[in-house]
Amino acid sequence: MNKCKFCDDTRAEKTNLGDTSTIRVRCPLCGIYDITDTADAIDISGDTSSEDRILFSGYIRNNSTEKHLIKLGSDTLKKIRDIVSPYKKFTVDEKIDLIIRYVAENTKNIGNPVVMHNVYPRFYLKNDGELFTLIDWLEKMDLGKRQGGGFILGAKGWQKYEKTKEINAKSTKVFVAMNFDSRFDYIFTDGIAPACTECGFSVVRVDLVEHNEKICDRIIAEIRGSRFVVADFTGQKHGVYFESGYAHGLGLPVIWTSQKGEELHFDTRQYNHIFWESVGDLKEKLSNRIKATIK
Repeated sequence: MNKCKFCDDTRAEKTNLGDTSTIRVRCPLCGIYDITDTADAIDISGDTSSEDRILFSGYIRNNSTEKHLIKLGSDTLKKIRDIVSPYKKFTVDEKIDLIIRYVAENTKNIGNPVVMHNVYPRFYLKNDGELFTLIDWLEKMDLGKRQGGGFILGAKGWQKYEKTKEINAKSTKVFVAMNFDSRFDYIFTDGIAPACTECGFSVVRVDLVEHNEKICDRIIAEIRGSRFVVADFTGQKHGVYFESGYAHGLGLPVIWTSQKGEELHFDTRQYNHIFWESVGDLKEKLSNRIKATIK
C-alpha cells in the first residue's frame, strides 16, 4: 500500500530503486525521501506519537530535496522523538514568520496567490486547520489576504518578510554547539572562538554561561539571540543535533563543522560541512566561511 508511514497520506508514490534495498517516496505532505525497505516495513505507530510523526514529516519536507535526499533507516526511526524535539519549542510567532517566508519565497509574481494546501508540515503544524487559523490571523494583522486556497502577501507582509529574512542581522553573538567534554575544549579555544572573534563576533557556549534557568530554556534563548550558529559534530554529542536543528528550523544560518573522519548521522550529512584536520585548519576554514556567508 502506498501509504506514507509518517503522515499516513495514501497518495504517496513508492518506487523501488533497482536492485537496491531502497524505496523512494514522493509524498504530497512529506515531500521526497528515501527509506530502506526494512525501515519501511516497521510499524512505528505504537512507539511514535502522531504529533512526533507529523513534526518529522515537517523535518523531511524542509530538509530533503531532489538534490540532497535524506535516506532513512531503521536506526533513524528510533530517534524520531529526539530529532523533532527542537520543533516543539517553536512559538506561534515563529511559525507565522515561517509562513511569511514561505509565501514570499514562493511568490512568482507579486499579487498572485501561493497555494497553501498540503504544506502545513513545513511550519510544524498538525493540520490544514491550524495553518488556515494562522493565515486568518495574518489577514487580521493586515499582512496579506486569502484567495481561494492560497495566500497573497500585502505591503506590510513584504515589509515583515524583509525584516525576518535575516534573523538577528544586528546581533554580534555566535552560538556554539559542540561536545562539552574537556577532551574537546581545544576545538573551541584554539579553533572556533578565535575564528569568530577575528570576524568581529563574540561566542556563546552555554556551559560557560552563568544562569538560573533550565538548561534547555537557556539554550533556546541564546540561539534566538544569535546571528548564526557554529555546530561541531566531533564526538557525536546528541545536544549538537538538537541545537543545530532548532536553529536551522528558525532560519538562522548554521555552519556545520567536524573533524575529518567523523561518521555523521543522516540528519546533517547532506549539508556542506567544514571537515578539518587540525584546529589551525578549522580556524582558517571557519573564518573564511564566516566572511563568505555571514553578512
